[in-house]
Amino acid sequence: MVYKIIKDLVKSMAFVISLIAILIYAIFFHNQIVLCKENLQHIFYFFLALLPLIITIFTILISFVDSKLLKFLKESKTKDKKNSIYEEIIYYFLVNTILSLIAVILAGSVFCFDFYNNIFMQYIMIFIFTYTLISFIQIIRFIFYFAKKKADFVEIIEKRG
Repeated sequence: MVYKIIKDLVKSMAFVISLIAILIYAIFFHNQIVLCKENLQHIFYFFLALLPLIITIFTILISFVDSKLLKFLKESKTKDKKNSIYEEIIYYFLVNTILSLIAVILAGSVFCFDFYNNIFMQYIMIFIFTYTLISFIQIIRFIFYFAKKKADFVEIIEKRG
């Protein structure tokens, strides 16, 4: 499972965009401290706000799932035909919750222990910030995907009924 998570993270669009952000940072701001203590504090607060938001979104989605929809999601396969949509929902939110938690811990550590003057930590924080932001945007896209699948389910039920 850990291998699958790491493989999916590296293959994701958020990973590529985050690498591009680091490359741009390295080209234009090499050996400069861009993330001062105040900027890092804002990023830390962003991560702190994002973590409960992801958990809340997941909770709201799960609350809309009744037993028939749950069965439909378990039987419906994703585009790659490897997992059910239900497994994909659980996996996606689990990974994003863990990533957000890691981001909170890392940003808090950098902020509390004054590591923000370290160039390497600047790269890591830019990568994590970009990755988390893109990943959150993907969660929003995923919510629309879930809504479409729920609409498909309702349509199937109405045709039967």
